[in-house]
Amino acid sequence: MNIEKLKKYFKCFEYGIFTEGKGVGIVQAKGKTGYFLKKMNQQGKHIFIRPRLEQEPYYLLIDDIDEQQLNEDHKIDGCWNPGRMVVETSTGNYQIWIHNDRRMDNVEKSYWLDKFQSDPGSTSNKRWGRCPGYKNVKTKYKKHDGSYPEAKLIWWDDQSLEQLPPIDFKILIKDIFRRSMDGHAMSPVHH
Repeated sequence: MNIEKLKKYFKCFEYGIFTEGKGVGIVQAKGKTGYFLKKMNQQGKHIFIRPRLEQEPYYLLIDDIDEQQLNEDHKIDGCWNPGRMVVETSTGNYQIWIHNDRRMDNVEKSYWLDKFQSDPGSTSNKRWGRCPGYKNVKTKYKKHDGSYPEAKLIWWDDQSLEQLPPIDFKILIKDIFRRSMDGHAMSPVHH
């Protein structure tokens, strides 16, 4: 993985090493970090990446997107929308980073995660994405030969920014209310 591409896209970023039962340990991007991360990945550790805290409000991570959603929501006439970094995390499964032109708080990020049909279990706060160039060592992706798929950088745009429109909070509140009523109407009544 070319670290220069990640530097250009994120400006400032950090790596994370996920260990079952321990969570994510943060590793700063320095000198021979790549060698260390490869060793950790070979030992079955997940390698993640995210923008550093000061940059985080400008980035949104859309998780668990299939190819149809990718083409519908992140391309226009076959061309990528601006400010995207697309990572194929396993065959046909994608994460999309969006570099926005303005800060977004977590309420607004949650709104966009929903609109882009991101994994409903994902949150908007300080998200980790799979780092391209490292194996996705989730058990469900283990191949018959014992290997794992590599997270691949499909596209990155460090030259332009997305311009997601600010959300209208009146519309957001109506949408939340409608959903709560839809969910309430479908829930069985217990006495």
